[in-house]
Amino acid sequence: MAFAKFLNSAEKKLREIRRSNDAVKNRWLYGLSAISMIFVVGFWVLYLNAGIPRIGEEKKIVLNKESKPSFLETFGRGFKIVALNIENVALNLGGQISAELKKVKNRTQESKEFSLSGASVNFTYKNLDPVPKTHLP
Repeated sequence: MAFAKFLNSAEKKLREIRRSNDAVKNRWLYGLSAISMIFVVGFWVLYLNAGIPRIGEEKKIVLNKESKPSFLETFGRGFKIVALNIENVALNLGGQISAELKKVKNRTQESKEFSLSGASVNFTYKNLDPVPKTHLP
């Protein structure tokens, strides 16, 4: 019953805001946006505090050989592997690019000879009837 009254009062307030002028609508927009941002940032900070150990507490942590690695350790190892793979790909790509550039350089430095001369063969046919000339209007 109390929840139904809350919904009715919220609905009335929304109707009131819809009917109001733009200044009131903007005030509600900015206010509710700020409240939403505060909630989101607050939850984000709580999540970070729960997931990341504090610097002073690192000395107190005793690593057990049977314990699982933390998220940051796993992320760090994965980042190192990815970085090494990217480095290897970049080196291989660099070697391939330099080899192709050498090929292009060799092709451009080769001397090419062109001979420009008149036609040495006459392609006129013998024993053909001449084509009559037609005058265009």
